[in-house]
Parts: sequence; C-alpha cells; structure tokens
Amino acid sequence: MPLTIPQYDYQGKPQGTVTVSATYFKAKANPALVTQALRIYQSNQRQVTRKVKTRGEIDRTTQKVWRQKGTGRARHGSRRAPIFVGGGVAHGPTGQENFRLALPQKMRRAALKTALSDHYRRSSLKAILDLTPLKGKTKPLIKLFSKMELYPQCPKVLLILDSPYPEVLRAGRNLEWLSVSQAKRLNLFEVLNHQVLVFTTKALDQLT
Repeated sequence: MPLTIPQYDYQGKPQGTVTVSATYFKAKANPALVTQALRIYQSNQRQVTRKVKTRGEIDRTTQKVWRQKGTGRARHGSRRAPIFVGGGVAHGPTGQENFRLALPQKMRRAALKTALSDHYRRSSLKAILDLTPLKGKTKPLIKLFSKMELYPQCPKVLLILDSPYPEVLRAGRNLEWLSVSQAKRLNLFEVLNHQVLVFTTKALDQLT
C-alpha cells in the first residue's frame, strides 16, 4: 500500500493526496541512532569563543608580593599567579578547543529517515503544490497555513522547499513560528525541532 500525505494548493484548498517514498517515510524507529546523530550535530555547531588569560597574559606589576623571609606567610613572587584575585586563570578555556565529531554519511541519512518516518506515523506531514503565487507577501502565507489548520494551532512549522524561492523566504522571515529550509539541506535537528513539516511537491521528489 503506497504511503500518502494530504496535499494543498497555495490557497490552502485540499487537493487530494500525494505519494511519498517509503525509503524516507517508513524507516524503523532507532532512538539510539537519532540521539547519537543529534549530539554530534549540536557538538559540531559549537563556536569556540571562550578564552581566558593565563598568568603570562595578565598585565600587572612585576614587583614581588612581599619579602621572601620573615613574614610568616607563604612565599610569593608574582601578583599574576592564579591564587590572587586579578591574577591569571589556571586550566581555563583557551579558545582553541576542538569539539568536532564525525558520523558516517550512511548513519546520518539513516537518522534523518528515522525522524521523517516518525513524523509520518504522527500524521504531521503535509504537501503544497506551488508557492510561487505568494509574491513575497506575508498575509497570504498566514492565510494559507490558517486554512491548513496549522496557524495558530501549531507553535513550530518547518516549510521545506525544492529550491530557494526569494519570494517565499521574504514572506516567511517575519513569522517566528515558521522556519524555511530546502530538501537538499534538510538536517536532523530541523526535523526534530518542529511539530509539523510542510513540503512542496517538488521537494518530496528530491527525497526519492
């Protein structure tokens, strides 16, 4: 039995169903693989911007703290030492840490297929025939998703295009509940982070 999802036109009117690929939308559940792939993706998104100064980078006086002997206190030679307030930091972040992790392409694709299949099982997939008549206007886009019963019911919607339509990007960039992506650049985090996925019909063809 073929897999189908509901299809709409650019005005939100139902246009029957469209058949989707069983390869992408009928994969077996694999929570362990999805968790692993998501952790690696998020680790690779980290920006190494944290940096602290060591005792060699602190600009403070070079005068000895107090004389070597006769004070009854421990001997110290520099105010830059980590033990003093205002001194350098020991073992802090250097700004050169590497958080990159690798995952084979086959496993990345399998995790994405698992996430898409979960959306299919939850009936949270929809398709749109064509979006070019929107002409960069936000109001028709809101009206479209309202008729599809996605706005304001659904807090996070991912619109997946077959190519970067500037008009659609312009129409949707002011909507905080809507994200726009492309089928060829679709990643696991986007799929997991949205409640409903809306594909253009041509975008579905690119997944086959």
